[in-house]
Amino acid sequence: MEGSTAAPQLERRAVGLPTAISTVFGLIVATTVLVSVGQGFAASWIFLIALGIAMVAMYMQALSFSELATMIPKAGSMNEYVRAGLGAFAGSLTALMGYIAIVVFPTAAESLFPAIILTEFFEIAGDPKLWVTIIVLGVAALNVFGVRPFAAVEIALTFVVAIALLVFGIIGIFGLGSGDTVSGALPSADFEWGTLGALLGLAVFTFVGLEYACPLAEELDNPRRELPLGMFLGLALIAVPVVLYGIGATRYLPADQLGDPTQLTHMNIAIAMLGDFGKWFMGIVSIAATVATLNAVLAGVPRLLYGMSYTQQAPRAFGYLLPSTRAPV
Repeated sequence: MEGSTAAPQLERRAVGLPTAISTVFGLIVATTVLVSVGQGFAASWIFLIALGIAMVAMYMQALSFSELATMIPKAGSMNEYVRAGLGAFAGSLTALMGYIAIVVFPTAAESLFPAIILTEFFEIAGDPKLWVTIIVLGVAALNVFGVRPFAAVEIALTFVVAIALLVFGIIGIFGLGSGDTVSGALPSADFEWGTLGALLGLAVFTFVGLEYACPLAEELDNPRRELPLGMFLGLALIAVPVVLYGIGATRYLPADQLGDPTQLTHMNIAIAMLGDFGKWFMGIVSIAATVATLNAVLAGVPRLLYGMSYTQQAPRAFGYLLPSTRAPV
């Protein structure tokens, strides 16, 4: 028998549409995406077609999540949707595998990238593990202060990263960098179905994560309007600068270097375009992208666990809200 869903309330009507958009953008446009987009375009211009197919698929996903989130506008998000149709066990399994495991594994890898940039590219002293700890604890502390500080930082970081990627894209496409171009944009190659199939997974990865806006449902001004709009506009805001950045990258870095999985290729792209200035510029942008991703994850997962604690699917302690900020901590 399921427990009561009555719970102390999160801060209601605290944030609006810009927060929903920036949460989608911030979660998706991580440093790992900046690396993988370069690798995709290094393989072939066919990656553009793969991105288009992935974009359509993600908009279909956005329609599905919009319907679910507006029918069940709760912080428990995915758990609540699955639980309503398939029961508590399926809801718990989905939340554990689809959300909480992401915090433990992919997010841990994502948080390592800014540490590498700080120690290897910026040559700042310190163990990378120490920098990872500092960054993650800093973002966690921000979320303890509540949804409004989270929203302000996420919106600011989204603006910085989006504009920066547009700048890199324009510089690359028009050959305006201080470095020498190595080819035209999107080198020609024959279309192959096998290549398209191989690149589809990488293309879908470019847009994965829009559902992380759903745990904000109880704190948005008007979730029925802002969740669907946030997902749809967020995806569009991602597609334009990311595609321009990827096309521009092909002009300044040879395909073998652009597709090298052992390198932080986005840093090499920036250095090839703008030299030492590009290294610092992209380094700061990359750190901002990672912080935005961590910020979205560390806002979404505690709210998911908060909702689960009041349906007896997680320990009751996860339902604790800090009285001064109404934040689940």
